[in-house]
Amino acid sequence: MTTQRHYTFIVRGRLDPRRGTWFPGLFLAPSDDDTTRITGTIADQSALHGVLGRMRDLRLEIVALWQEGARPSDETGPSRPGEIT
Repeated sequence: MTTQRHYTFIVRGRLDPRRGTWFPGLFLAPSDDDTTRITGTIADQSALHGVLGRMRDLRLEIVALWQEGARPSDETGPSRPGEIT
């Protein structure tokens, strides 16, 4: 049984897409609002922890993250599910 899931991370700061080597298999897309969207399929919980650990090591501030199918609504406010404040 596979546990692969598609994830989206929003981190503060505009990362150059060439920094994708930091996150093999994931796609980086800088935004005009001084954030970067990092998306892709992650094999399992262990691999997810690896990505989170890499973000920690690089001192990236995670603004939001969600798993495909569990994306927060476009409502504003501090109680959006999946949002880290």
